[in-house]
Amino acid sequence: MTLRSFFIFTLLGLYLILFCRLVLKKKILGKHIEFFTMAIFTIFFTETSALICRQYLDKNPTILYNISIIGITYFLFLFYFFKLTENQNLKKLQLGICVVHVINFIVSAFITKDFITVFSETTNFTGIFLLLVSVAVFMIDTLNSEHVLRLRSYYPFYVALSLVLIYTGLIPLLFFGKMVTQPSEAYVFQILMLVVNWIGYILLIAGTFYAKKINTAYEI
Repeated sequence: MTLRSFFIFTLLGLYLILFCRLVLKKKILGKHIEFFTMAIFTIFFTETSALICRQYLDKNPTILYNISIIGITYFLFLFYFFKLTENQNLKKLQLGICVVHVINFIVSAFITKDFITVFSETTNFTGIFLLLVSVAVFMIDTLNSEHVLRLRSYYPFYVALSLVLIYTGLIPLLFFGKMVTQPSEAYVFQILMLVVNWIGYILLIAGTFYAKKINTAYEI
């Protein structure tokens, strides 16, 4: 097994473990966790299907990423933070971000040539930008609420940190990865992207255990 295959299969395992933890511990992971859970399931389903398409069916899985990741997963992340935001003015801003993402995706699907076979990088970068803005709005709302007193036990805080870690790490790799011409260099960039995801999802899994520990203490 190559190093790349190792990270791919272990990452699929991390997705599955995280999904199971979210389902089993949903009562202590905060309100509206079902939207984040659906996003993680979508990622797991997409990555598993894409792996099967590439290795066993010899088919291009790009359409899966364009629809399931950019379209559905990013929206579920955005909607999750929208539902969590308590300040009404910030909540309106979060709703606006969700609407912009939907419009951006629909317009891109209609005007982008070969949307089925070519990964929509512009739409992806726009989606990531909107997600990071949404996380920033959520953090402002959280730091001005009672949740600031127990951040270490507040699972959405782990979600926000992990998504910032993953996507701020992926942006430069995706951008500079397009400039790579040598196969060996492309391989390194692929490994780095997998490692960034690996770290982010380990943090998300760890958060489910830590949130359980702290929340139990508060209940007592």
